[in-house]
Amino acid sequence: MYNVSWSINSTSAEIIGAVETLKSSWQAYLGGMLYILGFSASMNHLIYLGLQRLYAIRWPINYKHQSSNSLYVGLGMTWFFSLLVPVVPSE
Repeated sequence: MYNVSWSINSTSAEIIGAVETLKSSWQAYLGGMLYILGFSASMNHLIYLGLQRLYAIRWPINYKHQSSNSLYVGLGMTWFFSLLVPVVPSE
């Protein structure tokens, strides 16, 4: 648990030193990966929802007869690409 009183009673040099020690730790990498995972999952689900609505408007008869398996495949691909984004290195 983060101690708020420590940050209030500390100097800026102590706070900067603590930040520098945690900057390249495994906790920072895990937190960054989970942050990007949440962001990319949200964005990919919004895109998938928008494409489903477009499909429902453009081809309503085909949309009504769409199987559950195709929806599961679409959601699975959404999660796959969401998990792929934070794991693949950017450089």
